[in-house]
Amino acid sequence: MTFRRYIIKRVATAFLALYVALTVIFLIFRVLAPVQDPTTLIREPSFPEWRKEELRRLWGLDKPLYQQYFVYMYNLVTWQYGISFETPPTPIAPGMAWRLVNTLSLLGISTVLSIIIGICIGVFAASRRGKKTDVLVTSLGLFTWGTPQFFVQMVFILFFAYYLRIFPPVGVVDVGRYDSPLALFLNIAWHAALPIITLTISSLGFWAIYTRNLTVDIMTQDYIMTAYAKGVKERVVLFSHAFRSILPQVATVIVNHFPSILSGSVVTEMLFSWPGIGLWYLDALSTGNQPVTWAITYNYAFLVVMGFLLMDILYGFLDPRIRVGVRR
Repeated sequence: MTFRRYIIKRVATAFLALYVALTVIFLIFRVLAPVQDPTTLIREPSFPEWRKEELRRLWGLDKPLYQQYFVYMYNLVTWQYGISFETPPTPIAPGMAWRLVNTLSLLGISTVLSIIIGICIGVFAASRRGKKTDVLVTSLGLFTWGTPQFFVQMVFILFFAYYLRIFPPVGVVDVGRYDSPLALFLNIAWHAALPIITLTISSLGFWAIYTRNLTVDIMTQDYIMTAYAKGVKERVVLFSHAFRSILPQVATVIVNHFPSILSGSVVTEMLFSWPGIGLWYLDALSTGNQPVTWAITYNYAFLVVMGFLLMDILYGFLDPRIRVGVRR
């Protein structure tokens, strides 16, 4: 089997898995869900029945189940998402767009920062194995990894928002007029700084310890010892030899970690009153807003499947043994 056929097979498997996931999601939320008709949740006595019937037609609930399935699949694969089960009904796509920007501004930036800083600290700690620096990094990494994220955030809010008043405690932006887009951007960045810092600190320990343990194992290999014996600089050995060897494992964890960004951090968004995907998803589940639940779950499933697909392709390029094994 050639490498091209290997990729084609992986792509076909990925899309089949996504199709099965979408079908299961539809069956769970449309067939097995306790709320089949959201108009029954409208308790306003003066709300006319003909208006409820219009809502059912708008949401497609008057169609047979198989037609609802086709409409559901079309709305998701085209990223139109449909109409939310709200009164008045609103398109989901615009709400998804600005909430996604809010979530990515927090989770995306903090994830990238925690990965970069954590990997650098982990490699550095591995190069000082057994020394005070290694013990300090490992201890702090275990502490930040084991401490609940919401506790870290509440402590930071208490000290830096209420006692020291360096950062605002909640919100995305202050209400008012801004003279320039730069002023608006700086105000948003000021509000986002505290949640980004807390998210980065909470995730930093995992990446530092994970990278440190992988690097320590690699540092005992013969080719690393040979590089040191030849007089190769320590920085070159660490990043050009040791880190390059653990890159496939690190890349796998990174790819698997990024889909969780889309689901958002519900606790973080609640504590900082930050309207994002996670808070919206929780509200949709609690109110029976099935189209919103479908949309967010589909985006998450799509990223998970594409993440595994990207991981397989990356392994083919980063690990020569896979390319050799494919050609056999």
